Amino acid sequence: MTNKNKYLFFPCMISIFFLNTSLLNAAMKSLPKNSFKISSFKSKGSGCPGNTVYTNISPDQEVITMIFDDFIVEKNGNNDPFGSQKNCNIEINLKKPKGWTFSMYSVDFEGVSDLEPRVAGSHKTEIILSGAKLLNNKDKVNIIGPYSNEYMRTINADLKKLRWESCEKKTSRINIKSEIAVRPHLEKKNSSSGFIAMNTSEGKIKQKLNLLWRPCFEEKRPQLDWLTLCEINIYKKPAKKLVKSFNIKARGKSEKSSLKNSRNKVKEFCKEYSDENPQRICKIKNSKCKSIRL
Repeated sequence: MTNKNKYLFFPCMISIFFLNTSLLNAAMKSLPKNSFKISSFKSKGSGCPGNTVYTNISPDQEVITMIFDDFIVEKNGNNDPFGSQKNCNIEINLKKPKGWTFSMYSVDFEGVSDLEPRVAGSHKTEIILSGAKLLNNKDKVNIIGPYSNEYMRTINADLKKLRWESCEKKTSRINIKSEIAVRPHLEKKNSSSGFIAMNTSEGKIKQKLNLLWRPCFEEKRPQLDWLTLCEINIYKKPAKKLVKSFNIKARGKSEKSSLKNSRNKVKEFCKEYSDENPQRICKIKNSKCKSIRL
C-alpha cells in the first residue's frame, strides 16, 4: 500500500510559458507591455469543479498560471481494482498584441507519483488553438510502477508542422483537455495501489504550454532566426529509469550555428548536473536535436 501522506497536498498548477523573440535582438521592437491578457476563463471536470481553478498572467507576459485545488488521483488496492481518473477541460480566451503571432512547440508535465508494481500512472492533454488541434491526447506521459519520485516529462510538437496563430485575429482561444489516471498495468484489474499528484518541492502539479512569439512582418524579425531544440533525458542509476525529460533550446543565424549553440548548452548543463547528481545519467534523447527556421 502506498503512503500518499508522505507528500504534502496543495493546489495543483498549470503554467503556460512563452518565449519572447524580442529578447534575442536588442534592435527589435519589444512585445508591447500588458498587451497579452485573459479576456475570459472557464473550467469544468472532476479534476477542476467550480471555483477550484485560479489563473493569472505574469508581468513579463510569458507565463499563464492556472492553480488547481483538486487534481489528484489515487488507486486504493482492492477498493479500486480498475483504477481511477480525473479530468479537467479549460477554455481560455486571450487578447493578443497587434502585429504579433505565436505557436506552441512543446508541453511539459511535472508532478509526483507513488506507484506499486503492476500499476501505472498517466498524464495526457489535448490542446486546441482557435479550432486547430496542436497536441493529440494520444501523446501522453506514462509512469510504470514501481515508482516513487517526482517526474518531469516533455512532449514536443513536430517543428516542421508548427501552426502559427492568425495575425488578423485580435483574440485567440485555447482549449486544454487534461486527464490524470492510475490504472492496473498490463491487466484489467488488480489489488495494487498508487497515486499521481503534485510536485513535492512546490506542492503543485504543473503543465507548461511552451509558445514561441514572433512579429507578423518578416522585416521586423530578428537576424537570429533559427531555433534548435534538444530533448534531454535524465535517468536514475543503475536501472536507467527515466526520471525527467525536458528541452534545452538555443538560436543562431544559421541551422549550423543554432545546433552548435544548443549542443554547447547541453554539454554544459549535463556536466554540471552529473557532477551534482552522480547517481543520475544526463543525455540527449536518441542523440538528436531538431531545428526550425522561424
